[in-house]
Amino acid sequence: MVRALPTTLVTLDERRLLTGVYVVRLSLGIALAAAATFVRTTEPARGSHIPLVLAVVGIPLAFTLVSMLYARRRPIGRAFLYAQVLHDMLLVTLAVILTGGVQSEFALFYLLLIAAAGLLLGLGGGAVTAVITAGVYLTISYWQLAPSLARRSAAYNGLESRYEIRHADFRHATAIRDDERFDLVLGSPPYFPVGTGLEGDHPQKVACRFELRGDIGDYARVAAAHLAPGGVFACVFPEEQRARVEAAAAAASLAIVRRRPVVFREGEPPLVTLFAMTRISDLPDRVRGRTWVEPPLVIRTADGRVHPEYAAVKLAIGFPP
Repeated sequence: MVRALPTTLVTLDERRLLTGVYVVRLSLGIALAAAATFVRTTEPARGSHIPLVLAVVGIPLAFTLVSMLYARRRPIGRAFLYAQVLHDMLLVTLAVILTGGVQSEFALFYLLLIAAAGLLLGLGGGAVTAVITAGVYLTISYWQLAPSLARRSAAYNGLESRYEIRHADFRHATAIRDDERFDLVLGSPPYFPVGTGLEGDHPQKVACRFELRGDIGDYARVAAAHLAPGGVFACVFPEEQRARVEAAAAAASLAIVRRRPVVFREGEPPLVTLFAMTRISDLPDRVRGRTWVEPPLVIRTADGRVHPEYAAVKLAIGFPP
């Protein structure tokens, strides 16, 4: 007589499987802590790595101890097993994000996680884990798309040694060190508050147009905090919202020393304006509160050709006129 195959292997040797899961989990936590310590001690310091090390080792250790104590006193149910898989998925995801994203060697642990889920939860649980894992991995890939393209562009143009690409929220203290100062800060803040227009269906486009990750006030505040003496913060913003730029500059103790409207087609009103700001405290008293308004920069003439001045600007920065 042929016996049906079990849909799960939990009834076969669940505790031995869980022991293996515990060993791999703690090994991953220790490896991740070591990787985080090495990376953070070979890069410019942006704060202590001790809290991170404690988190990636302490949390898995605590969860494992609680799980072992629970399993010794109560029957092991599917909810318990799903909790184990979910925890380990979060741990692997943290490892992948902290060690290079989709290029991280820790990404291979996703395969091990799917295999363990299949053994513990059966074919259905393994399939669900595989689908969720694929979604998480694709999300990480998409999240890293912009910095990945920036690095490829830098490599293609031979500029890797001339600047550093940081993938972070500029509003967070870890993005820029407290002691970092710059002679020039450039920014292109999103123009519109959330909910004031059609946002579209492309996440990157939405974040470029709508204030999902900070507004002009955040840009001005962070720029002012990191300008070197006499440094300049330059940005572009809609002309019709000039009052918001002026308010943001005032709140950050910045003075708008120059602004230049940009006309996209000769004869039309300007749609955006270029602003140059510096700290008010760096200016002589006699020029504080003054803004030099330059003549509009015209992009195209009335007949659609590139305006001669704009052609000269493009040529000056290495683009065909």
